[in-house]
Amino acid sequence: MNSNTSSASTLPDWYNQAPEAERNVDLPVKVGQAEMYLCDRGTEQLVVSFGHSDDTNHPELDWPAWTDNLIRQRSWSHLAITAPKGSWYRDAALIAQLEQMRDDGFFRKFAAVTFFGPAPQGGGYAALAFSALRPGAHVLAFDAQSTMHTDTVPWDNRFAAAQELDWSLPFADAAKSLYQGDATYVVIDPLQPLDRRHLARLPAQRLTPLHGMGLYQEIGIAIRRLGLLDDMLFDAAAGCLNAAEFYPKIRARRDLYLYRRVMERHLEARGKAAISKSFVTAFRKRRRLLKAQSQQKADAPAPPAALFAPELPDRPTAPALAGPSYPRTLGNVWALQKSASGFNYMSDQYQGMVMGFEERNEVTLAETPPLAIAMAAFGHGAGVPRRLPEDFVYHVVDENLTGRIGALQAKSHGVICQRLAAKQRHAYRTIIALSEPQSGITREEALPDSPKYQTLIKRIAAARSTLQGWNKRLHIDRISLNLLAGTPSTPLREALDHYAQVAQAMRHDAARAAGQASYPHMVVSQSAGTATDGRAEVILAEGQLDIAHPTLGFVVATPRYPFALVPDMPATHTASAQMLIDELEVLAVAARQDNQSWYCPTLSQAYGRGKQLVVEFSALSDLVLQQGFHGFAITGTENPPEITDVTLRGKKVYLTLDQEPRARDIYVTYAWGAQREETGDGRSANQGALRDSWAQESILQPGHTLHRHGLSGRVKVMPSDLSIAQQDNRP
Repeated sequence: MNSNTSSASTLPDWYNQAPEAERNVDLPVKVGQAEMYLCDRGTEQLVVSFGHSDDTNHPELDWPAWTDNLIRQRSWSHLAITAPKGSWYRDAALIAQLEQMRDDGFFRKFAAVTFFGPAPQGGGYAALAFSALRPGAHVLAFDAQSTMHTDTVPWDNRFAAAQELDWSLPFADAAKSLYQGDATYVVIDPLQPLDRRHLARLPAQRLTPLHGMGLYQEIGIAIRRLGLLDDMLFDAAAGCLNAAEFYPKIRARRDLYLYRRVMERHLEARGKAAISKSFVTAFRKRRRLLKAQSQQKADAPAPPAALFAPELPDRPTAPALAGPSYPRTLGNVWALQKSASGFNYMSDQYQGMVMGFEERNEVTLAETPPLAIAMAAFGHGAGVPRRLPEDFVYHVVDENLTGRIGALQAKSHGVICQRLAAKQRHAYRTIIALSEPQSGITREEALPDSPKYQTLIKRIAAARSTLQGWNKRLHIDRISLNLLAGTPSTPLREALDHYAQVAQAMRHDAARAAGQASYPHMVVSQSAGTATDGRAEVILAEGQLDIAHPTLGFVVATPRYPFALVPDMPATHTASAQMLIDELEVLAVAARQDNQSWYCPTLSQAYGRGKQLVVEFSALSDLVLQQGFHGFAITGTENPPEITDVTLRGKKVYLTLDQEPRARDIYVTYAWGAQREETGDGRSANQGALRDSWAQESILQPGHTLHRHGLSGRVKVMPSDLSIAQQDNRP
């Protein structure tokens, strides 16, 4: 790797001011004409930003500086790439460096990666094109073109110098790169017909277009000046940036001078001088009115302290009618009631559905029963973004009652619970969603004295305190755990003990922080291993938690091996797969709360002689063998036998072998212990086709049927007379 670095005095201000512990000294600063800077803050999330080196340290145009300022607050890692204006990042040295980083596994080590292209004339294109470095990445691009290759887009001659660059190098066409990506958001000015043609070239399957009319190449600056940049970048990283929510916010651009300037030029260029004059007059009148209102508000006496609960967070909003006598909503309002604490009213402001709302101290929640439910997620995978079909922004919130939160595991549980309630004609509740992710979590990072553990408990206590101002009590209902991902070689017994230690401490501390007498459910979905190796004994431990520790409230909801991995990723499930796993977890907890049983088919014992084996399962219903590899294997033998036939009857599986196994200790494994070399089919090495007869249509993904799949397991074969197998009425 090139080691050409610069002294601290020549570094950009934002990078020079970053703590030395965050600055990666192994990454070259100068790569050809481009420069690269890495702030390493963990493997949960990486943001790759594209800016212009000409704008470095500029107060308005230094996009890597703005990006790092935002994501530093979330402890996300940041790879900033800058290049001269007009270079469009078509630099052979830069591209070779990025390809080397890809081949070395740099991008794969992050649980999630977002490519951010705010810089005009190349930044948006680069974010789209280079997203192919990390399959499954998310993209947020402003004013983006798909390519400047004259053979591909001969109709776009706006950037003549760009057309002379070397477009034979890799990553030349964003339309091809995006077939490997996930959620992609492109903000363009629809008044630019050529940009619309570029947008039309991109694959629509993963694309969400966002229109910033009248902003032209000033889209990024306008979004930042309107205070939208932070939420947009966060939502894009979570895969939940919503066009319906974007448009009401971007309307505020009409008060920006740069919007007036662009629209004025646009109208005059089309011979609309009279309309342009009226537009400018209206703009000036509105600016004077806003200035007068601002001055009036500044001169007004402060409201009595009793009107607002001081412990509640401040949420500034901008609807014109909002004030001391009207709630902050853009929706219709019926049955408005004002009280000392705020407003109660009916509105259709959420997806056109009429329901009750309550506003206090500029925070709005849907009216719900007085008991709020908390759902927490802790550990590996909790921070992987889901693509939820609905956000329940007034029902599913964080400890500060903010509904604009990332679509992570806890929010996914909350959304699924609300949809399940709607299906059952039950009332919606206020759900506090608290995800505390730690990719590749180790033992030490999950213990009670670890920062992540303590942060989760503090957030539960904060939610309890905040809800008191709303006359609501808090009950923490469940905590989803996914531990030891960073130490998969942990032996079975140690893994069982570690899960028990963490669960016992966490459920006690969480219940105390919430002020409740009962303990939450501890939800676990059995890990699958990786695409190449499924021998981790942690997998076996997770499948036995409810049996080994019956008093700790474990609910083992489902194994993960049936669900798809991101292609070319060793162990990261797709967003759709994560949602299906979440839905099974919600259904498992719901069954327990309804005093019903929930457990997946589990290996209990195996016996037989010669070439015949009987494998018994504990299951809630008769077993079913689906299409595909059955998942059974015989291990520990001197002469590994092949399984020639698998038949089922009730809760028993009958295995026929091609030869009698010879060994003192013989084991039967199911969906565990597999190894392979292929990694590109989106499946884990561990696979199996066994399930029970329960089935239910998904409420998140209509058309997909959920099943209770058999847990990965291993049991020792107990010798017995063959007549035992015969007495079982083997079919």
